[in-house]
Amino acid sequence: MKLVHALSFDVEEHFQVANFAAVIPRDRWDREPSRVEANVERILARLDAAKTKATFFTLGWVAERHTSLVKSIVARGHELASHGYDHRFVDALGESGFREDVRKTKKILEDASGAPIVGFRASTFTITRRTPWALGILAEEGYRYDASIFPVRHPTYGIPDAPRHPRVEALEGGARSWSSRRSRGDSWERTWRPAAADISDCFPTPTRATPSPARSARGSRDRCTCIRGSSIRANPTFPRGRSPTFATG
Repeated sequence: MKLVHALSFDVEEHFQVANFAAVIPRDRWDREPSRVEANVERILARLDAAKTKATFFTLGWVAERHTSLVKSIVARGHELASHGYDHRFVDALGESGFREDVRKTKKILEDASGAPIVGFRASTFTITRRTPWALGILAEEGYRYDASIFPVRHPTYGIPDAPRHPRVEALEGGARSWSSRRSRGDSWERTWRPAAADISDCFPTPTRATPSPARSARGSRDRCTCIRGSSIRANPTFPRGRSPTFATG
């Protein structure tokens, strides 16, 4: 299998991370100073300079308040994807709440950007064994891949024994998902967290960026599940510098 380095960002305000939930409640969010637009614009400028494309998993809450930022991401050739509406855990939403959340966010992002939204990453990677219904709902709501499953032990997220190599898995109702997950030693995914966005290498959009030897030596984890209609082709080959597309069938 040919290794493809890819870059993605979780676009959210600094006060929306799960660890701040106890000290910055949601009813204070609109009163907090915003950093997301300035920081993401800084990232976009760096990507322009490097001639590199990325996937931006964006909150619907952010897109409603920063429509020009969403338009800028797409206008500069990057992929826009969903990070849910307001960073709620999948298991806290429940099945009906999750469906409403991903449907609402998809519409907000598509209306703001004019681009189709096919990718999803859950808040704090909370597609786990507690939420086996989540991938099926994503497929039914028109998403074609997910990047939420982390093969680690953690009290909030992770499926420790999740396969760490690409595979096709059956979903309820006959659909199938394509999964790619790698362990720390596989040098596939690297993560860095600035104030405004999570930056991580994940599968959706190939880039020309090469990880530094120091980062590669540390190793990392990959998390990505691709979904389409009734089946997924394992290990699809994406053209360099372009976002992937999956035909429904």
